[in-house]
Amino acid sequence: GLGDVYKRQILKWLIDKDYKYIARDSGGGLYVYYEQPPKKDRIWGSAIGDHFSICDFRDLFPFVKWEDSTPTPIKDVLDNCEVVNSDL
Repeated sequence: GLGDVYKRQILKWLIDKDYKYIARDSGGGLYVYYEQPPKKDRIWGSAIGDHFSICDFRDLFPFVKWEDSTPTPIKDVLDNCEVVNSDL
């Protein structure tokens, strides 16, 4: 659907900007990272540093959860979006 097109555009933009990982903090905020961040008490990585909030898109990518043991590679999400779309 149209939502999938927008999700793919967001993911491609993030990859073009060299972001590699996406993760959700304990409060539900969505963040992207240049390098794989370590999981802390309530956040991934540090409160300052090479990450970018995409909390405005917090409803996107619901499969990215705080409970995940590792951050999700953005490329994997993009690849899975394209695989799903090609099956239509």
